[in-house]
Amino acid sequence: MLKIFALSRLPILLFLFAGFLLYYRRRGKCPCTPLPALILPLAGLLLTSAGDLSGECGTACWIFGAGHLCMAAFLIRRGRFSWRTAGILLFLLIPLLAAVVLPSTGSEPPFFWLALCSVLSIAAAVGARRSPGGMWYAAGLTTLTISQIGIGAGFAGVCPASPATVPLYAVSMVILSVALIRSIPEAPPIPEPVPLSVPVLCCRSAMIMLILGLLVPLFIIGAMVFYNGHYSWYGQIVSESGFVHVASRPNHLSAWLLSSGLTCAGILCGWYFVERFRRGAAPRWQRWAILFSGVLGGIGLVGIGAIPLDRHPDLHNFCTLCSVPFGFAILFSLLTPRDLFGRFGEKMIWLTYTTVILSMVGAMSYLITLKSGGLPHKPTDPLIQKITISGFYVFMMGQIIMYAVNAHRALAASKKENGI
Repeated sequence: MLKIFALSRLPILLFLFAGFLLYYRRRGKCPCTPLPALILPLAGLLLTSAGDLSGECGTACWIFGAGHLCMAAFLIRRGRFSWRTAGILLFLLIPLLAAVVLPSTGSEPPFFWLALCSVLSIAAAVGARRSPGGMWYAAGLTTLTISQIGIGAGFAGVCPASPATVPLYAVSMVILSVALIRSIPEAPPIPEPVPLSVPVLCCRSAMIMLILGLLVPLFIIGAMVFYNGHYSWYGQIVSESGFVHVASRPNHLSAWLLSSGLTCAGILCGWYFVERFRRGAAPRWQRWAILFSGVLGGIGLVGIGAIPLDRHPDLHNFCTLCSVPFGFAILFSLLTPRDLFGRFGEKMIWLTYTTVILSMVGAMSYLITLKSGGLPHKPTDPLIQKITISGFYVFMMGQIIMYAVNAHRALAASKKENGI
């Protein structure tokens, strides 16, 4: 049925496109988009038919991704890429694929390719929403992505294929066909954005990081609460709540929640240390060390969530080494002069705090190694992990709150100085 639909829509689409292109050109009331530029969205729609005809899930993902990429390349020229939309979609899609779909299929590259290209096309469509046909592209690509996620989940056996998946896919093709026709008129020139002051940018970044920081414990605790079985808060490590299967039972909700929480934490940490690089008062070499170590640790934190422990334990455990670059980033960031991130004395208090946490963790780890008179591995190991995670979370939230307070003070001083 799907192949019949793919074959039948090809001549209809080409006929409608040629007819409306001729109509707009003869009408002459508004300039038309050059035909070479319109080839990109047309090729994107034709590639969806090629994907339907491929007959193999992995091949179809590669072809569908190429179709999304063609749409994105066209839409970026008619607007601005929406980085905010891309960030939200990555936060939602990547954990879902990593923790739920991919462990059940084993087709990592094609699914990741499709997810990445879908994010690019939707973010480009949102950025070009004010251009002719822009809102139709945003609606059509979003609908298409939702239907493709449903089809992928059905192939993975995560859930039975929804009866609405195929009709939703058909609707997305209709919407995108309308978008192609409505995009024949040329888009107006893009106005130059109004530059924002540094204090405003700092306040925005701090508020977004605060929101992300508040979401992290909700996701991680939710993974433990919705664990498909009995999760022992003192006898199991946090990563076990993200198992894809527990005693042959699916644990997809907890896996997605934990992966989302760790992805959120990785983005938060990486963003914070990027801000330390951009706004800090340390020497350049020290800021580069903070940037490299902090971003590397953030990538490792995302990897912990994206790679379930029960599927790839060695790779998952390798990503836990992100604590090493985080340690360097914390040390270098605390040994800095007064700036937006706090006074030198405040940083020394936080340095003392981290030293106490590390001393506790080191002492408990040493007591485990003793053959007589030491501590048992369980529940000591899970307790050590939870102390480390909680201590690091308190440190990061404390740093972000200080940054937010100082950024708002700087903004207020700037407004007072300018008489606003």
